[in-house]
Amino acid sequence: MAAIGPIALVVVVGAGITAALNAVSDHYELTDKLASLLKDAEKRMLESIAETRREVRRGLNYADEDPVGFMHSLFGGPYFRGYR
Repeated sequence: MAAIGPIALVVVVGAGITAALNAVSDHYELTDKLASLLKDAEKRMLESIAETRREVRRGLNYADEDPVGFMHSLFGGPYFRGYR
């Protein structure tokens, strides 16, 4: 019987905090704001992924066309086309 009191207190306090936070969230429409922020972040992430894919494909095409030049540009070394 002694262990029931603290457990009941934790449940009651947790329920009270949940109800209070739910009321605050409804009042300030936090869920709608959070949803719109997440949608915008997802859109930016998808655009970024598409751009990264294009850059990777362009880099791989350059690697196929000029492998030595690609390695030089990858590691930042000087590359003189006339002195192969």
